[in-house]
Amino acid sequence: MNFIGVFGATCSGKTDLSIEIAKYLLKLEFLKFKEKSYKNKITNKIKNYLINKIAIVNCDSRQVYKYLNIGTAKVDGKWQIDKLTQKKVYKYMKFNHYLIDYISLKNNFDLNSYIRDFFVLIKEFKKEKVKWVILVGGTGLYAKAILDNYPFIINSKKEEEKINQIKKKYQILNLKKLQNLVLKINSSQNKIFNNSDFCNKRRLINYIISSKIKVKQLYPNLKWDKKIAFYIDIEDNLLKKRIIRKVKERLKKGFIQEIKNIYSKVSFQKIESIGLDYRLGLYYLLGFLNYQEFVKQLITQNYRYAKRQKTWLKKSDWQKIKITEVKSIFKNTCFFD
Repeated sequence: MNFIGVFGATCSGKTDLSIEIAKYLLKLEFLKFKEKSYKNKITNKIKNYLINKIAIVNCDSRQVYKYLNIGTAKVDGKWQIDKLTQKKVYKYMKFNHYLIDYISLKNNFDLNSYIRDFFVLIKEFKKEKVKWVILVGGTGLYAKAILDNYPFIINSKKEEEKINQIKKKYQILNLKKLQNLVLKINSSQNKIFNNSDFCNKRRLINYIISSKIKVKQLYPNLKWDKKIAFYIDIEDNLLKKRIIRKVKERLKKGFIQEIKNIYSKVSFQKIESIGLDYRLGLYYLLGFLNYQEFVKQLITQNYRYAKRQKTWLKKSDWQKIKITEVKSIFKNTCFFD
């Protein structure tokens, strides 16, 4: 099984490129099949078989959730029964997409959940003889976890229930109280967290829990026949233009109505934790921002977030490809053979 990682900041064109790569791989699979079975016609069954050799896996921490469609730029796919495997899959542009649109908004989902689900998915892929895995998204930590084989927690259901009870207990505390609890456990804050993480309630809670419960871990130790990971490098001016266009398009598609629908399903706190787009939308609906301020903040905050993503990606050891040169990856014939 081969791995292709397609990463980048928001609005850098990751999704479109992942589809282009999938189409290119499918073309290669068709050519190889014709070479081996030149006398056989390519029936619909064979087409489905070749398409299913390619799997596109979501690597966006918000696109895993149901109902978060417009605000996360989730691909406009549909859940269907796959003709070959008879399993329900999310299809877009005829390709199967995984780890997308499958988690209830009422459920918690974190890095550990993602690694665990990815590991289970790969075991399924091996049974189904998937040849190409395309991991695409902008959540750098999830991507790094997969590429670097981070372990995941495998506690029993009873232990998980205990963990969830402790989480609820600490989620109602403010940031200052959580920070003080962490410092009681370990006074060397700088050795545990950077400044950003020390202001992240979720990470503080996870650290506190790990000090109270013995955590059992499993290392996925995923091995690939071939592996390549790259990120799209986009110039700041073009990035800002794309973000402005993205914000306008989302508002036209009904982003505000989407937030209203979500607010009827989950709490204020849950929406706040989902991400900046939904948080700002909620503030607008509740009257904390007027429409002009809301739109301005959407553009400004998304641009700042994208800039942080770019900075993080530059520190990675993944291959950098300029947005004007993305087609150059198809020249890597040794990899795609």
